[in-house]
Amino acid sequence: MKQFLFFAFALLFSASLLTAQNTATTTQTGNANNLGATQTGSVLTLTANQTGDGNASLTTQLGGTNSMTVDQAGNMNSLEATQNGNNLTLTSNQAGNDNTVTTSQTGNTNDITLDQTGSGNILNTTQSGSLSAITSNQLGDGNRVVTTQNGSSNSMTIDQIGNGNGVSGWTSDVQNGSNLSTTIRQEGDGNGSAIRQNSNSSFNTINVVQIGNDNRGELFDQQANASGNSIDAQITGNSNRTLMRQFTNSHNNTMTGITAGNNNDMRLFQNNGASNNSTNSSILGDNNYFGVQQNEDGYGSTLTGTIVGNDNYIFAKQSDGTGHTASLTVTGDNNEMNLLSLAGGAGNTGNRVTASQEGSENDLLMTFDAGVNSDMTVTQTGDMNQAELISNGANNATTLTQDGIGHMANSTQNGIGNTTTITQNQ
Repeated sequence: MKQFLFFAFALLFSASLLTAQNTATTTQTGNANNLGATQTGSVLTLTANQTGDGNASLTTQLGGTNSMTVDQAGNMNSLEATQNGNNLTLTSNQAGNDNTVTTSQTGNTNDITLDQTGSGNILNTTQSGSLSAITSNQLGDGNRVVTTQNGSSNSMTIDQIGNGNGVSGWTSDVQNGSNLSTTIRQEGDGNGSAIRQNSNSSFNTINVVQIGNDNRGELFDQQANASGNSIDAQITGNSNRTLMRQFTNSHNNTMTGITAGNNNDMRLFQNNGASNNSTNSSILGDNNYFGVQQNEDGYGSTLTGTIVGNDNYIFAKQSDGTGHTASLTVTGDNNEMNLLSLAGGAGNTGNRVTASQEGSENDLLMTFDAGVNSDMTVTQTGDMNQAELISNGANNATTLTQDGIGHMANSTQNGIGNTTTITQNQ
């Protein structure tokens, strides 16, 4: 049996009736049902319940301080909801498979809450305005979330439990404005996520937690000309990949990356024309790749990394700046570290690099082109370790200490007034 219900509420107010309250409630049980509802005015309430397969709901509210709740149970159901105004609330609950939700809110101080239980479901939501929030929860496999927010002081929270789920793609999961907050939590295997916060915005945060294997944090991105932003990613599992970037002319930004597991790949980039930025990373496990680059052309930035495990590869680079510091600590065997400090000429001063390796059969290559009055300190503890140090510039100091047996050390200096100290202890 196919039913078609259409509710049209055209509320024409005089000035004395603007505070009127209207409520619409509809229930449909069966298959292939259609619901169309329109409300115009303020302090409106719309509640719809559909049970069955192949149901469709098209709802619209125009006005302020309105609320909409749509529940659907079954498979291949669809909801398209639009709200325009301030102080709006939209709630949707879908239980079943291959369901879709498309929502849009325009105005300020609005909330969207979307819950889906099942597999193959899709959420696509857009908010335009300020002081608004999107909350999405999906339980099941092969689900997708695509979100866009335009405005300031907005928040986005996405939680997915299951396998093969995705949070947007590079083109869509976008926030435009300042004081933005994005939180993503994915638990399961083969999940992917990508977030972009756009240019000319400040004091934004991205927080990501992924638990499982073969997950992809393909891109957590904060664009150029922004300050006071932060990205924090915590990845637990094996064969995961994470990429974080903060772009040009951005200052006082922070990145934190934590990975626990094996065969993981984590990369952090802070790009040109920036100062007082920091990266802080922690890697626990074996056969991991860790890469971090600060291409600053600024001053006072810090790079910190701690790696515990075996057969890891670490690449770290700081370039073009003054007063930068880098500190890397590696514990384990057969690890390889390549650390570049490239300050771009004699006008750059006071950079400092510290590296420590504890374990056996580790390799270290450090290239230090840090201008003047900079220093490099390296410590290797264990057996059969190798270190090659290259220093270019003036009045720079290089110190290498190796504790254990069977070590090899090679140091090259080019410039004036440089010093090298190598100590090997058995």
